[in-house]
Amino acid sequence: MASLFAAYAPRIVADFHRDFPALTADDIAACVGNLAYESGGFASLQEIKPTVAGSLGGYGWAQWTGPRRTQFMSWCQTHNLQPASYEANYSFFVAELRGAYAYVIPKVMAASGLPMKVQAFELGYERAGVKNYGNRIAWAQRVKAYIPLTASRVQTPTIPLPSIDLTTPPAAETPVPVVTPVQAPATEPPAPSPAPPVPGVPVPPTMPYEPPPLSQSQTIWSAVSAVVASGGATMLAYIQSPYALVAFGIVVVAGLIIYFERVRHRKQDGI
Repeated sequence: MASLFAAYAPRIVADFHRDFPALTADDIAACVGNLAYESGGFASLQEIKPTVAGSLGGYGWAQWTGPRRTQFMSWCQTHNLQPASYEANYSFFVAELRGAYAYVIPKVMAASGLPMKVQAFELGYERAGVKNYGNRIAWAQRVKAYIPLTASRVQTPTIPLPSIDLTTPPAAETPVPVVTPVQAPATEPPAPSPAPPVPGVPVPPTMPYEPPPLSQSQTIWSAVSAVVASGGATMLAYIQSPYALVAFGIVVVAGLIIYFERVRHRKQDGI
């Protein structure tokens, strides 16, 4: 029994994963583990003690009984298969899961954990009179040991990492020379050379520059402006004192004097 199970389990797992690629390892183990329990490790195809006295009892991996046994035998005749063969049992098993029992696979996938998945498959597919879930789970765990890593939904490729030699210290980096830009000296354009003297033409002597004298009006205006500036400074100095009014009056009077003197001198200058 053990040798037949060891021979069949890897093959059933691989074929079942090929035909139902969405199943996880626990899903596959729950389904195949139930079959292994029913048939004693795929070795006892004929039910030893039928539940219904006088009946043929169950037959095959799933111990198909009654109408399902009749359908299995008809399947074997139609496809020219021996009822005890691997091909007959596996092909009929898959045909049922894709036909009248197609609802079983989603129920197994929706269950959480291997024990619950074993129970979901038994309730949906086997419907056995004797549940004996402990032994069913034990067979499912034995089946799971034969499930390769390829029986998973997600394949994560291994990306090789570049090898790094940590024993050799890294080479010192060569410093990059800093190039200082050369600035041209700031030079002023040369002063223009004086024109050469013309023969026969005397060169006039260079006379020093003297500002023109101020007129009488400009002189008086400068003096009065100084008085106004002084008065304004005085007003700013005493603006917060009791003498602020006096200082302001002085500035106003000085301003009037400036105005009239300016007018008079403009008339004298003929402006």
